[in-house]
Amino acid sequence: MVERSAEHAAAPRADATSQPLTMVEGDATSSEVLGRRCAPAGRVDQLTCCVGVFDHYAWVRELPVSDLVAAAEET
Repeated sequence: MVERSAEHAAAPRADATSQPLTMVEGDATSSEVLGRRCAPAGRVDQLTCCVGVFDHYAWVRELPVSDLVAAAEET
């Protein structure tokens, strides 16, 4: 799992009981980050990325200006 927050990436997942879940810090919109993350798995049949301002209940007022500008340019 790729998580942009270092704090959240380091925290153990309470809901990851059936299988171990490896979390790494990174930007899930980056093809380079996703490529490095998927490489150890070998063949990947499906990749689902759920990226958005609502990750971990992030508030727009708490996002850096650079992230706001990048989000505005996506629309």
